[in-house]
Amino acid sequence: MRCVLCRYGETKPGTGTVTLERGSTTLVFKGVPASVCTNCDERYYDEEVTAHLLALAAEAVQAGVHVDVREYRAEQTLERATARQLSNGLREVPAMLQLVDTVEEVLSNIWTYQTAVRLCPTVVFPSQVRDWYYVPGVGVGPSRFIGYKEMTCEKYEYHKKRNVKARGKTKPKPGEYIDGGETERHIHQKGWFRKLTLGEPSYKQAYDLAKKLAGTGVRNGAKFYIRK
Repeated sequence: MRCVLCRYGETKPGTGTVTLERGSTTLVFKGVPASVCTNCDERYYDEEVTAHLLALAAEAVQAGVHVDVREYRAEQTLERATARQLSNGLREVPAMLQLVDTVEEVLSNIWTYQTAVRLCPTVVFPSQVRDWYYVPGVGVGPSRFIGYKEMTCEKYEYHKKRNVKARGKTKPKPGEYIDGGETERHIHQKGWFRKLTLGEPSYKQAYDLAKKLAGTGVRNGAKFYIRK
């Protein structure tokens, strides 16, 4: 298939490294089967592999695993007795959030969001999203997740806690907490997307994708935007 990120390269069988964070648990899988773009090196993982990784993550959380780094095997399971506790191997979460500079960064974040919704229980609840941004062949996502550089489950959960702190006496500085209004304005000013109107074929496609992610339905009055 053609890469949806760069739109130039074709994909071929390969492998990649996947890092999953669930609360205090971090799992790093090396050698995960993937389709790799010949142009930009972007990696895509099929539904079966993704489902297996999610199952391993759930098992690790129940087992009390802190950090584990291992080679991926389709039949593997995690056992607490064999998990390596690599406390110094954790990736540090950047203290400051930075707005995206390119539409390619947005596309990458939208792709990540499709999995993040299932990986992170506290990631942007789809049923609460007011504005959706849609890229055919990639997916849909909210500005507060796709508008910051290299967004991940870990980063979103970290900064969401700062949002809670912002309601207290000591409000974090801009860039230290997630601001949906800031990301919406930034994306609109860049002019990467246009608003979809009810009746357009793409509107229904975007709506159906958002509804599938939300499970419980899309917020009343939600707006949809499509990449120009």
